[in-house]
Amino acid sequence: MNILVTGAKGYIARNLIRLLPQYNFTKVDHEYVDLSDSKSVNNLFINKYFDVVIHTAVSGGKRTQKDDSSCLFENLLMHNNLMRNKNHFGKIIHFGSGAEFDRSTNIDNNSILEESLPNDPYGLSKNIIAKTTLNESKFFNVRIYNVFNYDELETRMIKSNILKYINKEPMKIHQNKVMDFFFMDDLSKIIEFIIEDKIKENSINCCYENHQTLFDIAQYINSLSDYNVSIDVETESIGTSYYGHYNIPENIKLKGLLFGIKDSYEKILEECKWRTY
Repeated sequence: MNILVTGAKGYIARNLIRLLPQYNFTKVDHEYVDLSDSKSVNNLFINKYFDVVIHTAVSGGKRTQKDDSSCLFENLLMHNNLMRNKNHFGKIIHFGSGAEFDRSTNIDNNSILEESLPNDPYGLSKNIIAKTTLNESKFFNVRIYNVFNYDELETRMIKSNILKYINKEPMKIHQNKVMDFFFMDDLSKIIEFIIEDKIKENSINCCYENHQTLFDIAQYINSLSDYNVSIDVETESIGTSYYGHYNIPENIKLKGLLFGIKDSYEKILEECKWRTY
């Protein structure tokens, strides 16, 4: 099975490629193909057919920096240029975001895409793409709130606090809130099921049935060995929630949040030991 993956050097793409070795991936990165340029994308598909396109390339969306309108245009251009070539692929898997809803309000089980209109460029781009493809049979919107494993950036909530725990330093939470985190192995299982036509729903929320607060997650990290560290919460008030409605088909057996945290801890701990040699 031939699969085109965009943003191939990014966090999600490189982990999916690692976790799904049974497929033949054609890797596309912005250094080689400008997905916002229609001619470049058209040339990519000339005389080619892909069973699946996995579109992970994205502009913006980092919590550490403010996006401007350029990320809105770039995300829409990339999407439109790929969809103009839909005769050259069987299906496309797009990575949506909880940001499709308005992040200035609570995002939870009651959030409705059709009633949402984000006021930030990144969220608006994800919202528009999701809405315009609701009835597109080739399109699957895999909506991510947060995804994690041992390979994520050290600045991300779970990995940064695992590292603090390993180093016996206080864990840090800026503001406690209910927030979904999804283990990368489970994300790869969802992608595998879509590739193999075992999922018919065209919109999947990457979240678990039971939702946790950031403090709950930190407490679990604190139980991974025979010692505890303090958990410092900078802001006393509860922040706006960021979690989704659970709609993953029952035939997908997930490893789960706690398994993912434990697995990440063990791999990060092993890596830390190697660094000391």
